[in-house]
Amino acid sequence: MNLNSYSTALAAKLPGTWRVEHHQNPDPDRADLISLLVLRPTPQFADFQNAAVLHNLARPIGLLVTEEQHPTRPGYTIRSIALTEGNSYMEHVNEGEALELHVPGDREPASAAADIARDLLPRHDQIRARQRLTVLERALGQAQAAVDHWDSISDSLSDEQGWPLDEKLYGDGVVRRDAAALRHLQDVLPYAEALLRDGRTAQANLSPGPTADRAGWMLGELENAFTSARGILHQWNDTLTRTTTVDGYNEAIEERNAETWHDAYTWLSHGPALTALLRSAAEPGGAIRSAAAQARSPRRVAGGPPGQAEPSPGPTSVKQAPEQRR
Repeated sequence: MNLNSYSTALAAKLPGTWRVEHHQNPDPDRADLISLLVLRPTPQFADFQNAAVLHNLARPIGLLVTEEQHPTRPGYTIRSIALTEGNSYMEHVNEGEALELHVPGDREPASAAADIARDLLPRHDQIRARQRLTVLERALGQAQAAVDHWDSISDSLSDEQGWPLDEKLYGDGVVRRDAAALRHLQDVLPYAEALLRDGRTAQANLSPGPTADRAGWMLGELENAFTSARGILHQWNDTLTRTTTVDGYNEAIEERNAETWHDAYTWLSHGPALTALLRSAAEPGGAIRSAAAQARSPRRVAGGPPGQAEPSPGPTSVKQAPEQRR
């Protein structure tokens, strides 16, 4: 069976819908690009002049099938290849992680497909989970830095009762804070559903009790915030599209950002607990230890489950005049 026939048969046996792109004698630049997207350094016997790329629209990490002219074990090698966001996936590949499969030339595609479904695809899912967790952590850190900066100067812009000394200067600071918080929240929204799934998987591994209940409440709060933020952004799309003046557009953006502040605040409040849960879940027994530590923590946001300590000031500690509170 030649490479084209083999890769087509393999795609038909994989779970889900896979398409095949055949690359026979590509130009050197394209061959180099293919080799650079492989999630592992390629051995000296690799030849990308005759290759097939298998891709599934639901999976940004695909499969590269090549015919190996190895002197002692000819056959096919199936490698993991990043079809989108290549560098972001490559930096999350663990040392020694097996991301390729060598198949003897006389082995049936159905047998290879079973090995791929059992071994390679779950590893792809793990790499994607690490990548989106990093996106979440970076976005939280950048948003929190912007909020902390506002906190560091807001007191100096207010009197002892919390009223702004200069309403325009104070208002401009709130506008910048809202914009920064939403900008970083928007980085996370494309991954929100997957992050929540990851969190629920980690929660399911916890023993029933207050620890698991707290994790479930946290996930529910985040889900509500993500859903609300998406809804607000969608509602404002038409208004922004129909706005014809620069001033009008800027005002609309400011109002939209202000409406999302509550959701951004919720995300900033609960996001760190999600990252801790997901980070620890990657270690044996880690999810249980992390969740237990969270249950002992005296800090929570208002509206949390009963029986826990009163909250410390939230992640903003913003001192605002009554009519400016959001």
